[in-house]
Amino acid sequence: MTLMMVTGNTAVIPSFPGGILDPVRTMTATIALEMGEVPQGSAHFHALFAVGSVLFIITFLINLIADSIKKNDTGLRWTESGIEFKSKRERT
Repeated sequence: MTLMMVTGNTAVIPSFPGGILDPVRTMTATIALEMGEVPQGSAHFHALFAVGSVLFIITFLINLIADSIKKNDTGLRWTESGIEFKSKRERT
């Protein structure tokens, strides 16, 4: 609820770069606000589930990358030029 108040809760895509400070509605707020009123089985209903799936995939990928960097067993290393991958054969 706090996030909806801070972002302005406006379902309009802001223009770039001038609209960086314009009010927006986050993906989670859209799901929370519209899921109760949408008819079950409609295209809108399925679109809200697609938004939730996108959020899940983004979260999963970020966690997967963070875990692999944390363990550092995968060969991912931060370098000056960016992320570098070394296979087990190159590391030994």
